[in-house]
Amino acid sequence: MRAEWARGFALHPSFVLTPEPNGEARIGEFFALAERAGNGETIGRAEIDAVLTRYGLALSGNAAAP
Repeated sequence: MRAEWARGFALHPSFVLTPEPNGEARIGEFFALAERAGNGETIGRAEIDAVLTRYGLALSGNAAAP
């Protein structure tokens, strides 16, 4: 997840998250991914990208992941 955020920041240094930064829906999705990862599941880049895109940090495939 951190690598995808870093990739998003590199692609889009200025962006607005939707809903507001404390939006529970977004936070819930991030925690659900983290819980699955904590249980040993591998979360694919496409699934992380989908969550980030849904909330305002659309990632293109143009930049290499850190």
